Amino acid sequence: AAYGTAEVDERLDPPEIRHRHAVHEAGHALITYLDSKDNIPPEYCSVVKRGGTHGIMVRAFEAHERISDDLSYQDITHNIRVAIAGRAAEHLLLGAFDASARGARGDLKTATNLAGSLFGSWGHSDDLSSDEAAGSNLAVLIGKATDSECLHVEKKIRDYLQLQFGIVLEMLKEHTELLEKTVMTLNEKTILVKEDFIQLLHDIELERL
Repeated sequence: AAYGTAEVDERLDPPEIRHRHAVHEAGHALITYLDSKDNIPPEYCSVVKRGGTHGIMVRAFEAHERISDDLSYQDITHNIRVAIAGRAAEHLLLGAFDASARGARGDLKTATNLAGSLFGSWGHSDDLSSDEAAGSNLAVLIGKATDSECLHVEKKIRDYLQLQFGIVLEMLKEHTELLEKTVMTLNEKTILVKEDFIQLLHDIELERL
């Protein structure tokens, strides 16, 4: 269901090649768990290639951010963080020059669209440090955006995504051990389900005792 209903051949790269894909998907998976409202591990994660994808991560079916029909500002921010987490994980574990050139394009389109909706369509501010700042962006886009409106929203999008990238990177750095263990296990098994993530968390806790 996650891949759609069309019949597409599955392919599996050798471990040394799919390692980068495992890093990417593990980043999504870890931020889905760490940053979610209920701290629920993802339902499914895979580095099996299918169609035009090198892997996939599916958040838990019962996750608040998935089932709520009235998401908050923080919920949208969470979804942005999950979207950019694959690129952030590659940056952290592989380095900027070895991150996939185009592998995060779909994720970044999602993050850009969400941020654009926050600041262009829904009237939220990227600065919530004061009452005045929170009310500084209440004029929403109506009809075709003017050049100045496009520039205004675009700057907010770029600044916000940069800020969230830094926050995600710090979260991954704080849990590098769990990230690396998830990458290794995902690369070996090629598919992880929720119970596998729970076992990984349990193993990490045991190792720290």
